[in-house]
Amino acid sequence: NAYLGARPIADALARGAGVVVTGRVADASLTIGPLAHEFGWGWSAADLDRIAAGTVAGHLIECGAQATGGLWINADDSTRLADVGYPIAEMAADGTFTLTKLEGTGRA
Repeated sequence: NAYLGARPIADALARGAGVVVTGRVADASLTIGPLAHEFGWGWSAADLDRIAAGTVAGHLIECGAQATGGLWINADDSTRLADVGYPIAEMAADGTFTLTKLEGTGRA
């Protein structure tokens, strides 16, 4: 099996797709494809820093609640994993991002 990258996702969005159904893609491609489309990032050296930042954001949100407090070794009876919350990456066109989660979803 071959993993596809972000480029086919960005291409499908550029052609007007509202939903892109893929085969196997690298986890971060699900973030990079829409970011490249939305912000007009290319695939040349000029955009590599932005693509790298988007890759980091993609991997962090792919980790789910592990990135927002759901992975710890000291769980006890008071631990409420159902309230951990899942990460949200708020991205900017320059590649900077803030990782956050919804209020009321456990500790910061």
